[in-house]
Amino acid sequence: MKNIVDSYIRRTSRNMLIIYFIVTSLIGIIFVALYFSNQVIFWILTPLLLFLLWKLFNSIYWLIQPSSHPAYKSLERYGIPFEVAGQIENEYRNKNSLVRFPGSIMTENWFFVINIFDFDLIHLDDMLWIYKEVTKHSVNAIPSGTTYRLAIVTRSSKKIVIDSSKNNVNNILQALCERLPWIQAGYSDELKESFKNEPALLIAQIDSRRKEMLRQFNNSIKR
Repeated sequence: MKNIVDSYIRRTSRNMLIIYFIVTSLIGIIFVALYFSNQVIFWILTPLLLFLLWKLFNSIYWLIQPSSHPAYKSLERYGIPFEVAGQIENEYRNKNSLVRFPGSIMTENWFFVINIFDFDLIHLDDMLWIYKEVTKHSVNAIPSGTTYRLAIVTRSSKKIVIDSSKNNVNNILQALCERLPWIQAGYSDELKESFKNEPALLIAQIDSRRKEMLRQFNNSIKR
């Protein structure tokens, strides 16, 4: 049965297939032409062509068999992937807890990061640290603009980045902090070094903070 996970994997794989087919075709034409004129550049381009063919094969395979995609395989730690995908589908259909942002979606327990050529699924409980990255650009010392990114660091030390507008980054940050009030929010060099050297310590702190907040919440309900 088709579900939302399959749909997004097929969509991003289709986009990859189109781009890699065009690029591979162009490189292939150049590759054949150089075989008869410039053997040096021919052998230089050989690894590039093989890489493009490998990416093209992956996009076709994921389009036909979404369950082979890394995002699908990442569900194995939560149970049988197909069944977990079905649970995600049910959450996606629950409009009361569904929150949409440009390029991302949050359900009751999951966060989707949707790019043109890639798709990531993050369980909210796996999120440890979120922060905004602001980069100011200039050309010849003249300011040319500012870009904004949201960084999400998970328990497995995986960093997922969302490039978006300032308002969207702020909105996602606020929504995640409201849904996960125990999460580590905000950036500092000290925190980066601490997480790099002692990730288990940050995980323990987050788990302790969560446990305490949930305890206080449950006590307030009982009163």
